[in-house]
Amino acid sequence: MKNKKTPRSKSATRRKPSTPAAHLPRGWNQKRAQAVADYYDKQSDDNAIAEAEAAYSAPGTTMMQIPLKLVPAVRKLIEKKVG
Repeated sequence: MKNKKTPRSKSATRRKPSTPAAHLPRGWNQKRAQAVADYYDKQSDDNAIAEAEAAYSAPGTTMMQIPLKLVPAVRKLIEKKVG
C-alpha cells in the first residue's frame, strides 16, 4: 500500500484532549495523551489503514465487538486474568 504524506482530513482529526487527568488511563498524564492525539492527527489515511489491518492480523490476539455497556465488565475480567 502506498504511503501518502497528506494528513488526515479535519473531520477525522481529534481535538486537543480536554479530559481531566482523573479520566486518563492509569499511568497516563496529559502530556502522553496529547502525544497520542498528535500522532493520530498527523497520520496519513494509508498509514491508519495499515495500522488497523496489522492490529486485526496480530498473532495471538482477536478483535471482538462488545456492547458498550459491557465494556467495563470485560475490562475488569481481563485485568483479573492478566493481573
